Amino acid sequence: MKVIKPYHEHMSKQGLTPYQFIEKIGRTCYKSEDKITEDSAVKFVQGLVKRKHLAMIEHHWVHMVCDVPESDFNSHWDMFAIGFTFGSMKDLLKYVEITYGDNIYISAPLRVFLELHELIPNEIRSVADILPSIIDEIMSCVENYYDDVFPIKKGSYRVTRHCYLENEEDFISELVSDLTSYECSNKVIDSEVMKHTTHTVLFVCDRGVSHELVRHRPCSFAQESTRYCNYSQNKFGEEITVILPFFFDTGMGTNSNSLVYEAWKYSCEVAERKYFELLNYGATPQEARSVLPNSLKTEIIMTANEKEWQHIVDLRAKDVTGPAHPQMKEIMYPWYEELKEMTGGRIK
Repeated sequence: MKVIKPYHEHMSKQGLTPYQFIEKIGRTCYKSEDKITEDSAVKFVQGLVKRKHLAMIEHHWVHMVCDVPESDFNSHWDMFAIGFTFGSMKDLLKYVEITYGDNIYISAPLRVFLELHELIPNEIRSVADILPSIIDEIMSCVENYYDDVFPIKKGSYRVTRHCYLENEEDFISELVSDLTSYECSNKVIDSEVMKHTTHTVLFVCDRGVSHELVRHRPCSFAQESTRYCNYSQNKFGEEITVILPFFFDTGMGTNSNSLVYEAWKYSCEVAERKYFELLNYGATPQEARSVLPNSLKTEIIMTANEKEWQHIVDLRAKDVTGPAHPQMKEIMYPWYEELKEMTGGRIK
């Protein structure tokens, strides 16, 4: 059994295509990073879409600019939201962030557009009098750019004239320039930028901490799966890995007592032995995991925009609503410090 301390790692999109970024995140679940090749990303993402395993698709955000008057956009958007908000479509629209300037700035997880594409009935996709033209152009713009993964070939919507996609950096630069021309305050500009800017982080922590993380919405998650990971295999060192609770650390914790530490360590070792026994008796990993300890190390990737990250660090690092769990603060505070630096103080 291996004992390690928790840590985090910022996951940069630099140098990766959207599909490569999604694949990098998705393979964390099965610890199959060794299967990544130069041309594996598109096929991997196509497989996710085909199986409707869209949680991984959420981690990539689409950023779009529409050069139409605000009144025209609002009338079309409202017509769409009111006229076609049935079932789960209403839930999807709440994940869309919109800012108004000379242009309209829209961002949302790619999954939103994939699911809207499925929800809009086929018979109204190309009927101008039914599907509002701005919505039609938005969907056409996304479908044309991500044609490798959309389930229907290009051309199911009309040609786009007023909307175009940008990478996040260029999108934010244009947004800031637009709002600055209106002499908006820095506070207003920062607030709008935070809606559209996302950050992705890998937390290596124990299962107890991860259970608290996944309560946050709207966020996207990918987590190491104990259903499919078999810790008796060579790639895991034929052992489980556990996270050392800092309060049991004999060198630094509040319970700096070797007996407390040894009791914790022994219980984890017993759990490991019984896990391997169950596997030897023919149990599958998803069955044998029943005896694994709460201290089991997990890798969880989390994506959110800065608006949500501010809320998360307020709760989990800054104790705004009361004391956070000590192990949560142990991983969240260093990430909070990094976020402050990366955002130039937008996250406070």
